Amino acid sequence: MSNESLEVKHLEMTQNLESYIRFLKSNSFWNDEYLEVKQSPIGGVGVYWKDPKTLDDSLIETILLRIPKSNILSSKNSSIYNLLVDYNEVSDSEIDLTRGIHSLIICFVYELSFGDVSPWSDYLLSIDPFTNDIDTPMCLWDENERKLLKNTECGNLGMLEIVELINFFEECVNFANQQSHLIAIPSVLNINLHEKDKPDVYEEYKKKLNLFGKCIQAVVSRAFQIDDYHVPSLVPGADLFNHLSPTIVNGKKVNRENVHFVCDGDICSLCGEIDCDHEEDEESFLEDTMLEDTQDFEDEIDIDEIEVSDEDITGYSDDNEEDEEEEDEEEEEEHPEEQSEGEEDDGSILTDVGEITMELIQQLQQEEEDESEEEDEEGGEESDTEEIDVEELVGLEKELQDSFSCVDIILTSLPQKEYDYEVFNTYGNELSNPYLLQRYGFVSETNVNDSVQLSLQFKSWLKNHKAKLTPGKVKQINAKLNWLDMNFDFICELVNEITKQESEEDDENEEGDDEDENEEDEQEEEEFPESWKVSFKVLFDGSISLHGYLIMKLIFLPFIIFKTKIIECKPSKTPDRIIKYLLSESKDDKEIRQINQSFVSKRLKAYPKLSQPASHRQSIINSIIKQEISILEKFSAPK
Repeated sequence: MSNESLEVKHLEMTQNLESYIRFLKSNSFWNDEYLEVKQSPIGGVGVYWKDPKTLDDSLIETILLRIPKSNILSSKNSSIYNLLVDYNEVSDSEIDLTRGIHSLIICFVYELSFGDVSPWSDYLLSIDPFTNDIDTPMCLWDENERKLLKNTECGNLGMLEIVELINFFEECVNFANQQSHLIAIPSVLNINLHEKDKPDVYEEYKKKLNLFGKCIQAVVSRAFQIDDYHVPSLVPGADLFNHLSPTIVNGKKVNRENVHFVCDGDICSLCGEIDCDHEEDEESFLEDTMLEDTQDFEDEIDIDEIEVSDEDITGYSDDNEEDEEEEDEEEEEEHPEEQSEGEEDDGSILTDVGEITMELIQQLQQEEEDESEEEDEEGGEESDTEEIDVEELVGLEKELQDSFSCVDIILTSLPQKEYDYEVFNTYGNELSNPYLLQRYGFVSETNVNDSVQLSLQFKSWLKNHKAKLTPGKVKQINAKLNWLDMNFDFICELVNEITKQESEEDDENEEGDDEDENEEDEQEEEEFPESWKVSFKVLFDGSISLHGYLIMKLIFLPFIIFKTKIIECKPSKTPDRIIKYLLSESKDDKEIRQINQSFVSKRLKAYPKLSQPASHRQSIINSIIKQEISILEKFSAPK
């Protein structure tokens, strides 16, 4: 790129940034007393602390950004939402354009096409996918690039599949054509699908599909989960903060972001209010569902019909059986009641940030509280005048004083000199590199959330293993895996609880001034895997996941133990039995490790040879492959 082109690009970026800040000041509270936006070495722009001398622990919980939900770009706020609802009623497509990320993306495309007419025009200038360097989703990458990713986690997780994106694009095109008599078709959706088989039309189709992919990437990389009504939305100001991945300190994962995204999400999904007449029937799930699940399992399989061989019986010995029975009796005598601690969060986290706007917000909040008290004490007769006064204070300040109807970015830890006092958010402290690449278009050089699946290798081994067994033994294994299928959510809860307890025990053994610094982050739980079939993996530290360990232990567990000690035990004892027989060390572990080593060896052979990167994409691909190989080699390293 020539110097002249770089100067033009820099000028455009500066002008767009100025428009962006202008939008924030007109539509939100942006704490420019402490913050400034400038070029970041990570790429693009970032948010920085203006004066490091002002940094002080007393600023923790300070609001850095507050924006009314009415000013965020959500599908519900978009001018085309009603058209989407009407279209959805007559469309037979499986893609729902009225909710979720699909709805937000098509609304973004239309708002972008409206130009200055859109209420978010100044904001959208900063993320226009047709002028900025936004890449396409990896499923639209060059065939050779996708081929290199085929045997990585990106390929195993289905991220290279293009069918869903094509279906979504064509559904949006259909919507645009049907509404063309009411609203102009955005350029990116203006294509004749009936003639896409023609060579010239097909080339145009591919071009617009790629542009549409850029729109998807632009939205997905900036979307925030708001509440049950607005669901994912674009939040002006919030997407200015760059991401900082967790790191490992003394063997523990430490989150490093400086801010948290806060909003009240417990509202009606139909109207967006707390108290309304839209009472929805929701199923309540009991915390302990094992009794119900076990009964369903027995109804489907009839476990008593499965034969138990002499080998199963003679191979079974439990020296602790009497102890377990005594434990059962002791447990029946003790039933400590659980108590919930902590006060209910009312969402009010305003702090004195020295801005007149925020002082007015606090003043209005106090006036509403005083007004409410007067209504209670005097029947509301003398408060009518005050109510009128408050209602007359319309405008941005009035909206900002209601924390329930706003979303906030608050300071949770002080920015560091190491990063030139850039203020970081997190795009997901649990996201591995494949998900970071899919959603945000980048990877972390050393991502502690990375792991490598062994599910395909396990599936192949299990098929061969069953082929060597008698039909009765195969039936036993199938019964175990069926039980695992039906109780997988419970197993995940148990695994998370064990992980949490281990983390708490580590904390008790450590001392330091920053003991509670990441208390809230440490309580975050990883989302459950979709199935046990994708939970068999090698973790970042080279260990086998607890899920994978349990699966192999379950395969080799004598069926008589499985039947009598897990299936037929009291539901209250089920967690302890699972821990004892499926998550504790035993004589089978050596054989299991040898089998897992064979999985790892096969997985390593599937990676392509790395070449010198000739593009940014190839650098990303190399980074992903190197990271996965490193994880697998940790497992193979001498213990």
